[in-house]
Amino acid sequence: MMFLQGFKKRTGFLVSVSLAQMSEFSLIIGAVGLSFNHINQELSTIIVLVCATTIIISTYLMEGSDFIFSKIRKMYRFVDRFNHFQDDKFTLDEKLKNHIIVFGAGHVVDRVLNIMKSHELDFVVVDFDPTVIQRLKEKKIKAIYGDMGDPEIIEKLNIDDAKIVISTTHEIQDDLRILKELNVVNKKCFSYMTAFTPNDALKLYEFGADFVILPNQISWDVLGEMIKEIKSDNYAKIKNSIELKKKKHIENLGKLV
Repeated sequence: MMFLQGFKKRTGFLVSVSLAQMSEFSLIIGAVGLSFNHINQELSTIIVLVCATTIIISTYLMEGSDFIFSKIRKMYRFVDRFNHFQDDKFTLDEKLKNHIIVFGAGHVVDRVLNIMKSHELDFVVVDFDPTVIQRLKEKKIKAIYGDMGDPEIIEKLNIDDAKIVISTTHEIQDDLRILKELNVVNKKCFSYMTAFTPNDALKLYEFGADFVILPNQISWDVLGEMIKEIKSDNYAKIKNSIELKKKKHIENLGKLV
């Protein structure tokens, strides 16, 4: 049903996994049926066993859902024909290189997008909301509909040739996954992440984030100024400048935890 409604394969799979367990209400219905002799004791026992088994299994399935999907996602290629978001408005055809990737395009980062556009920086936005993608397309901004946790989206973004990755999402696990990917395929890419607690920020720094924005402490304008520096081709100078800001920020975060 998720595929027929146009959702991505990963989204459909994760939702399906979360709904795989048999509801505990089936135990109540089974007990009522048994009390009225609508079902026998044998069937009631089967209901209890199936319910308990699916609850236990679904817990582990949800815990390892990303790993499982990465192994079986090729089996789901046939569902693309049902995805009504697979059109020119929501896909990206061109090959990206030396670009900036922005995950999430809420109003809070509009200023950052405007800075990149005014400085004629090559960037692409990824968002899970098709209305946001449509709005960006109308502004002549490169945008792609998708989930940053979807391996297929990461492949399309050509992350191994990206210059900067910016994440404004609330999903720290997806952010950590992106940082791990960058550490393998593109160590020179600058990564700017978003966190909502000092502990999350420190964890992102631990995994290699170059700078972490805490919206309630650091203005997005700071990120805008840092992005302007990227126009320089002096990688060592830029890296040194960011490292100084990062070191000071980590020291300040250490006082808050």
